[in-house]
Amino acid sequence: MATAASFITRALQKIGVNTAESPIEASEMQDGLDALNDMLISWEVSGIEMGFQTVADKDDELRVPRFAHAAIKSELAVLLAPEYDAPVSQVLLAEADQRKSEVLNALFSLGDIQFPSTLPMGSGNQCGSFNTDRRFFPN
Repeated sequence: MATAASFITRALQKIGVNTAESPIEASEMQDGLDALNDMLISWEVSGIEMGFQTVADKDDELRVPRFAHAAIKSELAVLLAPEYDAPVSQVLLAEADQRKSEVLNALFSLGDIQFPSTLPMGSGNQCGSFNTDRRFFPN
């Protein structure tokens, strides 16, 4: 079970604000909870629909697909860093971007594409080894 607190704790660890041994203060946890809700609501609004429902408490379970966990932690770390004057490394930015791309790839698929019959094919008007008078478009 992935709680909101586990996402916030990991995000703060990624930017070096919190270590595994030191507890997170209540105000930091509330700030993280607000940022987490805001971020995932903005994802939903922008079309990344994972069935997210806002969480009110740090011990609430975050009901999102497992494949999105890493993206949420990385993106939340990038989002929280300015509040703590923590530098965001290029590695963390690249990780957040890559993980979010993975989520998008998992959620969206194009499926079969039907091309119109008027779409040109090939690179010219010649077929194989003989010349023809056929054109791309009959008219």
